[in-house]
Amino acid sequence: MRPLPSSYGITSGDVEAFQNTKALFHCKNQRFFGSGFWSKINLKSLAEVVFIFGGVPAYFIATFGGSMGMALAGFCAIPLGVFVLCAIVAKIHQKRIVLPANCEKNLLATEKYLEAVAEFDAKQYQINQQEKRLLEEQQRKHESFWFSLSGIQFEHFLKDLLEKSNYSHVKTTPYSGDGGIDLFAVDPEGKKVVFQCKAHSRPVSPDDVRAFFGSFKALGNKADYGVLVALSGATGSGVRFLKLNGLKLWTVKDVVAMANAC
Repeated sequence: MRPLPSSYGITSGDVEAFQNTKALFHCKNQRFFGSGFWSKINLKSLAEVVFIFGGVPAYFIATFGGSMGMALAGFCAIPLGVFVLCAIVAKIHQKRIVLPANCEKNLLATEKYLEAVAEFDAKQYQINQQEKRLLEEQQRKHESFWFSLSGIQFEHFLKDLLEKSNYSHVKTTPYSGDGGIDLFAVDPEGKKVVFQCKAHSRPVSPDDVRAFFGSFKALGNKADYGVLVALSGATGSGVRFLKLNGLKLWTVKDVVAMANAC
């Protein structure tokens, strides 16, 4: 069950105030003039204040006839005056802030609550992802799942299926300019194999089959054999051409059988 604010002794209003960085933000910074303004002060900004409000006036004092002592006094006194003025403004601003009761206690409790919520959400995400993977594994055992995929999705899920079927070094090629080859792999017997994927709802034509054969031959000794993975199979002449040239044909039934064997 997702953690509740009441379990940490706080209310949803405390959580909202913390997340909006309003009252609790000032509570967290009240030790230093009670204003979030001071949390933004750093060496860089302080140096800028000294240069602008001290260095520039000091330069003009020294340039237009003032003594070096006057210039040094201006360099120190003017930034100090600006600093004190900002402190006064911050103090006035702090008085306008109504800090909630038990501010520090609520702040710590709210931080613990949000940490617990983040941890719970992370675990829940992992559970959801695991359930999603299990559901996908069950769906892969049905022909309808494979026919529902786009061409790119088909390549992705086939790659995953090959890896689970003890194929190694499984790599996809770029989605464009792949030279007619979609996947490279090494089968369980150590032979180099290339795949072309066709997620078509109709049998592939003889022209597609011959094109795949041409791509396979162009690889030379980079592949021992090729597999045309066509969910709907190939036409009669295409099947004969594949057998004649030592290429294999996998249909959706072969893919589902492999998924059931995993």
